[in-house]
Amino acid sequence: MHRRNHTYTRNIVLGMTVSFCVLLSSCTALKKVAKTEAHVSAYEQISPVKGRVISAFGYRDKKKHTGSDIKLQNGDTVKAAFCGRVTKASSYSGYGNLVILKHANNIITYYAHLSKCLVEVGDSVVAGEVVGLGGRTGRASTDHLHFEVRYDNIPRNPEQFFDFATGTVRIPFLAYSPAKESKMEKTEKDLKEKEKSTNFEKIVTIKPGDTLYALARRHNTTVKQLQELNDLEEPILKPGMKLKVK
Repeated sequence: MHRRNHTYTRNIVLGMTVSFCVLLSSCTALKKVAKTEAHVSAYEQISPVKGRVISAFGYRDKKKHTGSDIKLQNGDTVKAAFCGRVTKASSYSGYGNLVILKHANNIITYYAHLSKCLVEVGDSVVAGEVVGLGGRTGRASTDHLHFEVRYDNIPRNPEQFFDFATGTVRIPFLAYSPAKESKMEKTEKDLKEKEKSTNFEKIVTIKPGDTLYALARRHNTTVKQLQELNDLEEPILKPGMKLKVK
């Protein structure tokens, strides 16, 4: 009888100990979540990646390019630009693996060519939270992020709002409204003027006998930079083709 009571008491103590540990673990997890959310404002804005823009917003080969292509390495983390909700996280046509986030103020962001989506439809994310890994799925000839920002489903130039080279913010996009269009246009004009004066695009026509090595030496660059600039997989040039050298 004494042994039975002792076993019963021990089981009760053991059960209470396990329950306490589970409760303590849950409280710790909740505190971490609360701390994370407390430090991320609903209007926080973060550059999704840091890298060189290899194809800007605008027209490309007479077709509208609705976002900015930023160079990255396969497996690099891609972050949510703003707090929002996941409305798509799957493969979609030329976008490859695509995550779409819906934000406040009728704003939507696209994160395309991912090697892997790390969120699911319906998930809520905070600015800076990783939503996927960089890659080259879909119509992509090199590892990069195709990033779009849309207001009322109309694509806007991401470089108006983000400086991808430094991974910083230029203008808070969540505060955007048509009434502020003139300010946006001025920013875009300043960007274009800066590009013209500091990083103008130069295109050459390939002639018989031209090689990437020779062009790289002639234009003070490298073969690797020429391949990345033109999305070239193989160092094979054909006479008559157009090649960006800057």
